[in-house]
Amino acid sequence: MNELRKAAEMALEALETLWDILDDIDTASDMAKENDAWYRKRVEALQKKRWDTMITTDGYKLKDGPVEALRKALKQPEPISYVPGFYRGEKISLSRVKLGERFILVRTGQIYSKAKDGYWNESEQRPARLHLNCQVQLIKEKNT
Repeated sequence: MNELRKAAEMALEALETLWDILDDIDTASDMAKENDAWYRKRVEALQKKRWDTMITTDGYKLKDGPVEALRKALKQPEPISYVPGFYRGEKISLSRVKLGERFILVRTGQIYSKAKDGYWNESEQRPARLHLNCQVQLIKEKNT
């Protein structure tokens, strides 16, 4: 299971738990009618359940648990599975890539190119340092 899916499942579970708490508070409001003391006691008991989600707060921002997992997963660059008008060639070692060729790094799914002064990460628009034994797939133009 990939990191984003795991984080999304954790966040969904936390969201459902928090929604259930809000719904229980709304139900308590209907039940309490004019009994403010009972309502307050019930709401205080219900709101403590929010810590079961593993989400914490510093008073300003949600953190930890599913929130942090989701933030971390969303910061990961999205792998590129295809390039329109092109196709992936066979998997080869980076050492076999020729000057000017574009390729996808198998490990990350990001697009790179080989320049005379090194490698360029086209996905993140920055220079890259890669090990010559990395597995890559050349990007080849489709014959139209």
